[in-house]
Amino acid sequence: MAYQLKRSKTVQKSIRRIADEQIGKAIAEINDPELDRHEAIHQVRKRCKKLRALVRLVRPALGKTYKRENRRFRDIARNLAGMRDEQSKVEALERLLAELDDTERARFDRVRGELRARRDSAANSTSQDPDALLADARQALEEARHNVGRWHLDNDGFQLVGGGFVETYRRGRKAARQAYRTGATEDFHEWRKQVKYHTPHLKLLRPLWPRVNEAWRRAGKDLADILGDDHDLAMLDALLESEGQRLTDDKIRMRLRTLIQRKQQRLREEAWRIGQRLYAEQPKALSKRWKRYWQTWQAFAD
Repeated sequence: MAYQLKRSKTVQKSIRRIADEQIGKAIAEINDPELDRHEAIHQVRKRCKKLRALVRLVRPALGKTYKRENRRFRDIARNLAGMRDEQSKVEALERLLAELDDTERARFDRVRGELRARRDSAANSTSQDPDALLADARQALEEARHNVGRWHLDNDGFQLVGGGFVETYRRGRKAARQAYRTGATEDFHEWRKQVKYHTPHLKLLRPLWPRVNEAWRRAGKDLADILGDDHDLAMLDALLESEGQRLTDDKIRMRLRTLIQRKQQRLREEAWRIGQRLYAEQPKALSKRWKRYWQTWQAFAD
């Protein structure tokens, strides 16, 4: 079933149903022998992000349970992050090189080969064995699934979801201002995390006004993708700065870092344009508007 609330059920039942479905899908992806292990890791991390967004939506109502469940899904994703980070550097380089002509792209063949070797080495190492990592994730997810039915949620209706929805939006606005004030990689990454929580919240609340919601959610997804590309490039640039001499000669390294910085500048300009629209509204006004959407959704059939 869809990752969204249902009017035919109480919010509490919808939240538990969505959590159970996401955990079940993550376990199924781990168990799928046809799914590449790198892709399985990527999918499980995405499920954990959706689950963290879900518990953030109802954070005030979950009380102390929130910290436990958020930490649980954070740790599952974090344990899989090392392998994903190596793959992300490869993908960042491939996207960057796709913008070049064949002649210049060939100059970076050695870097591409070295990055792929690093990724494969991580996958083949004992500490980073993908099957072992996914087995640990499956066990943790099965424990999480067992606990979902015991989640106690205070309140119901918009009161249950409104506080978490508006607070995540508020944090996103604050993170955006901080990112452009400092230009720091970690601040742009923090903004991305808040966008990655806000966008699933929009998907969860999609039934309130699907047409309006869909446009807003697409903008949020585009923004998250742009900030994700920026972060992947930042990780690649950091690797070139710290270990670049092992990857290629100085001339190629400096050329690649220049390309990265130019691409990041373009990405951040586009992120600014989208962010100004996505976060245009004051949080209090947002809360009032979405509460009215909720009341209308409850009162009238589609």
